[in-house]
Amino acid sequence: MDTLSKIKFLPMQSKAQYVWNEGKYCYSYWEGKYKINLFRLGRHYAQIWHDAEENKVRNVVVKEASQLAVC
Repeated sequence: MDTLSKIKFLPMQSKAQYVWNEGKYCYSYWEGKYKINLFRLGRHYAQIWHDAEENKVRNVVVKEASQLAVC
């Protein structure tokens, strides 16, 4: 089962936890008030959008590695 199938229907916090536990950290960058943490998950990359002001995860985006030019 691939990464997208495993986390597709999970609640956002569970997705973030999965990425933190299973992903390989690449780097972080800022987009406005959000700190975006990028992780590699096999053939996929995951972005965890963290609201630094409120200390909350606001979004988890998972894409095929071919869709992002990173690490």
